[in-house]
Amino acid sequence: MVSPDSEARDRDTKPHKYAAAGIPHFWLVEMTGSNQRPVVRVYELDPVSKA
Repeated sequence: MVSPDSEARDRDTKPHKYAAAGIPHFWLVEMTGSNQRPVVRVYELDPVSKA
C-alpha cells in the first residue's frame, strides 16, 4: 500500500528500478477515495524496450 511519505518513490522510482532489474510484473495497491476502496495499478515490463 502506498503511504503519503513514499508516493513518488512507489509510483515513479520503483517501476523504473524494477524494469531495469528485469522484473516482469509490478503491482501497486492503493486505498483511494473517501470510501478507501482499493485500486490496483499493474505495470508490465516491455521485453523490447525494457521499460
